[in-house]
Amino acid sequence: MTELTQQDRLLWMAALGQHLATVLTPLLPGERELVATGTELAVMVRRANAPLKVALTFPLPTPGDASVLGAAAVDEVLRDLQDEIVIHLGQTWPTASDGRMLRAVARPAGDDAIELAFEPRPGDAAEALTLEAFVPPPVGHVRTAG
Repeated sequence: MTELTQQDRLLWMAALGQHLATVLTPLLPGERELVATGTELAVMVRRANAPLKVALTFPLPTPGDASVLGAAAVDEVLRDLQDEIVIHLGQTWPTASDGRMLRAVARPAGDDAIELAFEPRPGDAAEALTLEAFVPPPVGHVRTAG
């Protein structure tokens, strides 16, 4: 039987945050970058002759139920993060070449990987931005009877 501890769940979400920071930063407009701190993501803004400034913080959820660690959890985090970035920017993000907003989606991609993309409509690969898949870290402790 595999049992996930609170620490396992925190590590899983921290790995997701780091991955999202890596794959989403190149999509952010202007001098912005997404930084993972372990328990949250922060959109940082760089201005001329000034240090990075925190423009937005997004707390990563800590699922209490191990069964929610998967594509559905990633999909929810990615969609919520997109909403927060859109509010921060005051404009649609990211967009297709015609200006239409692309919608965040995460789904199983096989071999425990989770596909990440922004699509004009669910399942529509035309003008989709497909990102590097998230491969969750191995977690869980084997509990033996006795």
